[in-house]
Amino acid sequence: MDNVEVEVEIFDANDVSLYVDTIYIDLYSLAPGETSPFSLYVFDDLPDADNFVATVVGNSVTDVERAIVDVANSVMTFDDNGNIHLTGELVNNTNQPLNVYGLAGAVFNANGELQVAEAYNVSIRYLDPGQSGPFRITMTGPKAGTADITDFVIYTDAEVTAPVAPINVTISDAVNYMDTFDNLHLVGQITNDSDKVLSIYMVAGLYDASGNVIDAASLTLPINALKPGEFSPYDFDFWGAADSTAGFLDRAAEYSVQVDAYWTWETTTVLLDLTTANDTNDFDSFGGTFTGQVVNNSGGPVDSVVVIVYLVDKESGLIVVTDYRYLFEEIADGATLDYTVYLDPEEGFDVNSAEYYIIVKGERP
Repeated sequence: MDNVEVEVEIFDANDVSLYVDTIYIDLYSLAPGETSPFSLYVFDDLPDADNFVATVVGNSVTDVERAIVDVANSVMTFDDNGNIHLTGELVNNTNQPLNVYGLAGAVFNANGELQVAEAYNVSIRYLDPGQSGPFRITMTGPKAGTADITDFVIYTDAEVTAPVAPINVTISDAVNYMDTFDNLHLVGQITNDSDKVLSIYMVAGLYDASGNVIDAASLTLPINALKPGEFSPYDFDFWGAADSTAGFLDRAAEYSVQVDAYWTWETTTVLLDLTTANDTNDFDSFGGTFTGQVVNNSGGPVDSVVVIVYLVDKESGLIVVTDYRYLFEEIADGATLDYTVYLDPEEGFDVNSAEYYIIVKGERP
C-alpha cells in the first residue's frame, strides 16, 4: 500500500468532537506485515482535549520491489532543549542498489507505550551494494519531559532501484568549529571531476569513538550547476543535538562527508560567472559582514544571483569559513546590485590568518 491516509479526531472528556484532520503516515509505502508510525501536529488551542480516535480512511495499492536496508550504529540523544534525536547509519548489505523512500522513528516509555513519532530530517537516500550513510530523526520532546523515554524503533521503506553511475568528485578535508551562537559548522570544498554539469546534494555524519552516529546534516551546494573542473565551498551548519547540547562535540571522534546520488544529477542549468566591485568587509565579536556590488557584464540580463564568500587559511590552504546569499532581482546588462553576506566564524577568529575570496554566479531570466 501507499498514500495511506489517517483521519484523527480529537474529543473532550464528554466525547464532544473538538478537531478533525487527515494526515499521511510517515513511510511512503507499506509491504504486507510492515508498520509505520504517524503523527499529527495541532496548532489550535485545545485545552479540553481528552482523547482521540485514529482511522485509516484511504490508501492505494502499489507494486514495489522491496529492499532490506539495515540500521546500524544508532543512538538516542536528548538535547538541552528537551528534543529527541535518533541517529544512525543505513547500510545496504544486499547485492542490489536501493533507494530509501521513507524513514521514521518512534520513542517509547518503559511500558512500551509510544510517546513521540516523526519522519526523518536527514538521510542518505541512494545506496550501492555495501554502501552506508548517516541519518537523523529529530522530534520535539513531550511537555512532561524525556525521563520516562527508554527505547526507540527505526522504520524503513526501501526499494530496489537501477544502479547510478559513479559520481566523479573530490571532497576536501573538512574543518569544524562552533560559532559564536554555538552552532556547529563542518566546512570544506567539493570539486566536480566529471565531464557533466552537476547539481549536488551532500550528507555528513558525526561519529563517536565507538563508531555510533551521533548527528547528521545535509545540504545542496549553493552553486546548483557545478561545471566540470569547478569547485564549490560547502558548510554543514544545520545539525541536531550538536547545536543544542552543551559539550556535545567532546563526544565526536570523526566525521564523514559524501554525495547522495538520489538528489544529485546532471543539469542543463547554465550559470554565468559575474564579478563584484567596491567590496568591503568588517569583523566584530559576532562575525564578518561582507558588502559590495554584483556587476553584470554578461551581455544580457540576469534575474537571480548567488554570492559566495569564503576564507582560506594561509597556512593549511583549507577553507575555514564560508557563507552565501541569494539575490532574486533582475540586473540589466552593465548594471550593478548591492549584496551583503554574513560569516559566522568561531569566537576569537583571527581575520589576519586567512585570505577571502568571492564567487558570483548569475542565471538568465
